[in-house]
Amino acid sequence: MSRYSNSYSQYLGSQRCCSIRTAGGQGPQGLQGNPGPIGPYGAQGNLGYTGAQGATGRSCMGPQGVTGAQGQAGVSQTITPLTLTSTGGVTYSATLPSQSTSIAYYSISLSATNELTAITTTALLSGQQAIIIINGNNLVASKVGNGSGITGINHVNFTTQQSLSNGVGATPFATLTIIADASNRYGNYVAYY
Repeated sequence: MSRYSNSYSQYLGSQRCCSIRTAGGQGPQGLQGNPGPIGPYGAQGNLGYTGAQGATGRSCMGPQGVTGAQGQAGVSQTITPLTLTSTGGVTYSATLPSQSTSIAYYSISLSATNELTAITTTALLSGQQAIIIINGNNLVASKVGNGSGITGINHVNFTTQQSLSNGVGATPFATLTIIADASNRYGNYVAYY
């Protein structure tokens, strides 16, 4: 007898109860249920490989543009001597010819006691430059300018006559650069040894 049962008949009853309850055979499969709801989106997958480079496309070149106008000629490579014209006594003037280049070089040789007081610059066009090399290499001084500059040049960097000679401490040479704009002529005078 079991220590949990009060009597033998209780013991048998508990045995019978357990023996009767055995699993039966499997029943038939039930009907399919209704479809469930769609689940949430899954995580994004890895980035795929880069594809091959595509073929080069067509290129189009437009027609050639119109040829531009010819520019002004550059610097003249020659030095043109200017002729001095007497204006009375020891004073002289020079005339600049028309230039086919933007910068042209000229030369003037002054004899002893000669004075270059005027330069005719009417042929000089706006934007052109005339560079005049002046030779005053004499024992007796020659002079450039008058008491107020040089006639024919509106603005020059001196107001008194400039002396040129080869004497001790003197300057025998000079350059006079003349630049033209539409209405004025500007002069820059530099003496040197």
